[in-house]
Amino acid sequence: MVPVWKGRLARVRQAVDANHGDTVRVTPTLRNSRDAQYLGATVDPSRPAFECIGILQVKGGDTSGRARPANEDDALRMPVGDIFLHVDPDTYPAILGVTNGDLIEALDRNGERFEVLRPDRRMRNRMVFRLRAIT
Repeated sequence: MVPVWKGRLARVRQAVDANHGDTVRVTPTLRNSRDAQYLGATVDPSRPAFECIGILQVKGGDTSGRARPANEDDALRMPVGDIFLHVDPDTYPAILGVTNGDLIEALDRNGERFEVLRPDRRMRNRMVFRLRAIT
């Protein structure tokens, strides 16, 4: 890629993150330890938790055939569709170490918690994580 375009692309990513980004806290976990077998996910002491800004997409799922909630606000709070987090690895290089099972807390969304199901490293300018809501 031409160096001029790399700089422009970085500025575009920064502008998108500034306008549409959510602050999230990433907490690495140990999933294969002996303690995790009985206690669930435990914090990984070798990888520190960190905060970053990313685009958190919570897509609505198909609600046909489901009872409508008494309060429409309840329907908006329940993530029933796909959930994705897009993070710029050039700005936050620690995001490259995130793996399956790590925890994501959306600080700008009242501390909603998610678990990383699958990281996708194929995109050239963003790390994309498929997430699962934790209730």
